[in-house]
Amino acid sequence: MRGFMVDLLTLLSQASLVTLGQDAFGGAGSDVPGGDGPYTVIAQTGGLAGLYQHSEPGPWLERPSAQLSVRARTAELAWAQAQRCYDLLNGLTNRWVGPQFYLYIRASQPPFDMGIDTAGRVKVGFNLRGEARV
Repeated sequence: MRGFMVDLLTLLSQASLVTLGQDAFGGAGSDVPGGDGPYTVIAQTGGLAGLYQHSEPGPWLERPSAQLSVRARTAELAWAQAQRCYDLLNGLTNRWVGPQFYLYIRASQPPFDMGIDTAGRVKVGFNLRGEARV
C-alpha cells in the first residue's frame, strides 16, 4: 500500500482544497510555515491490523488510519477548512486513489477543537480510517 496519508493528500489536492507543499503537508513532524494559514497536515496513525485469509501469507485487506489537522490564525478559517476536508473525505466508498482501491474512507468523528499550536494558531481536526484491498 502506497500510504493512506499520501492518498488523502492526493484527494484533497485533486479537489483543489489544498496545494501540496504550500498549505498541505504530510507527517506529524512537518515543517509548517509560520503564516496565518490555513495549513492542513495529515499524519498517518496506527490503524488496525489487516485481515487475513486462510492459507495466505499476507493480509488481503489493510485498515489504515490518519489524523487531519488544520492550523489557522483565526478559528473561523481553521473550522471552515477542516469542515471542507471532512465533507470531501468522509463517506467515500469503492474508490480508486492512484493504484490503491479503497472499500471506504470515513471520519471517526466530526471536526473537533485541538487547542492552540506552538505558533499560537487555532487547531481543528478529525481522525480518518479506511479499508483498502492489498
